[in-house]
Amino acid sequence: MHRKLFLSLLLLLGLSWTVAAQIPPRPYASYLEYPKYGGTCELGVGPANDPFEQRVELLPTFGVKFSRYVFIGAGAGINYFSSAYRELSDFWMFPIYANVRAFVPTGTSWFVPFVDFKPGYSFGLSPTGVNGVYLSVGAGFAIKMVTLSLGYGHQAAGFKFGKEQNTTSIGGLSLKIGVDL
Repeated sequence: MHRKLFLSLLLLLGLSWTVAAQIPPRPYASYLEYPKYGGTCELGVGPANDPFEQRVELLPTFGVKFSRYVFIGAGAGINYFSSAYRELSDFWMFPIYANVRAFVPTGTSWFVPFVDFKPGYSFGLSPTGVNGVYLSVGAGFAIKMVTLSLGYGHQAAGFKFGKEQNTTSIGGLSLKIGVDL
């Protein structure tokens, strides 16, 4: 009885080795296969036009990484502008943007430099009625799943003051930290 059980188990083990030997080994791990769906979520801070005005932005992006070198996606975020001046009010913006990110090949999988470009349009969420073209450009690097970048954010702002239509530009340097999703 024990001998039949032992021989049966030995036969099953031999069959499993035979089946496993028929499957060719994969030359690359699955995390290197493209296209890959994913994204990033970045938190940025920086001054707006002047050191007394601050900007905070949260920019999630989802898309496709077509190769080791190119990611194309889109996102919708939130930007907050605060001012130290009493005559200017704080306001919120809702940017909708495309995102193109190009990665620089370094030969390592844990440290990858990149350049980032986000053109779009931003809608005002505050009663000020501020709307306008949104643009963010930057350069940085990814270490594993964390990104760090320095860039410039531009927000064209058109708004009404009484019956008068005004336009201005709000922009400045931005330091962003992010996470790959």
